[in-house]
Amino acid sequence: MYKVIRNTKYDYIGQSYSSSYPNLHKYPATMLPQIGIDILDVVLTSPPYGDSRTTVAYGQFSTLSNEWLGIGYARKIDGMLMDGQKLKENIKEGVIANYISQIDSADKKRALEVSAFYNDLGSSIKQVAGSIRKGGKAIYVVGNRTVKNVKLPTDQFIAEKFEENGFKHLITYERALSNKSMPKRNSPTNEKGKTVNTMLSEYIVICEKTTNS
Repeated sequence: MYKVIRNTKYDYIGQSYSSSYPNLHKYPATMLPQIGIDILDVVLTSPPYGDSRTTVAYGQFSTLSNEWLGIGYARKIDGMLMDGQKLKENIKEGVIANYISQIDSADKKRALEVSAFYNDLGSSIKQVAGSIRKGGKAIYVVGNRTVKNVKLPTDQFIAEKFEENGFKHLITYERALSNKSMPKRNSPTNEKGKTVNTMLSEYIVICEKTTNS
C-alpha cells in the first residue's frame, strides 16, 4: 500500500519559481523520446484523470480553435489521446486489475475503455521514466475518478508503474479541491435520488529514480 499524507492546508502553490530556476521547460509527453534518456532532473505534470470523452472532452472542446489554426487532424484528437486505441481484453495484472474487474461486472464495454486508458497511461509513464536521470523526481498531480460506482486508485497505479520503471515511491499527498466549480454530488445514472460524490480531492504522487535507464 502506498502512503498518503492528507493535508488540506496546501490547496495551492502560491510562489512562482520561474525566476529562480531559468532552466524550467514545458514539453509534451510525445517529445520525451526526442529529448533523450536520463536527461531531466524533475518532471512535474498532471495527466488526464480518465479518457477524454467522459472526463474533459479535449478533442471536442478544441475542434473549433484547431480547425481555425489549420491543424489537419483537428477532428481526430480524441483518437490520439489516452484511451484512443481500444483494447480487446481488460488489464489483468497490477493494482488496477481488481477495480476494472468490478466495472466489467456492470459494463463490459466500459471496462475495456477504462483498461485502454490505463494501458496508455502506463506507456506514457514508461516514456517519462526513461527521460529522468538517476536521483531525479517525477511529480504527478491526479484525481481518482469513479466509474460505475467504482473509485479507481489512479494515484496508486502511477506509483506502481514508476516503481516498475526504476523508481521508488516517496510519498503521496492528498489535497482538497476547495474551489471546484462542479457540484460536490451528481447523478451519473440519471436516476432520481441516486447521487454520488464527484471528485473532491487530488493526489500529488512523488517518486524518485533509483537506477539508470
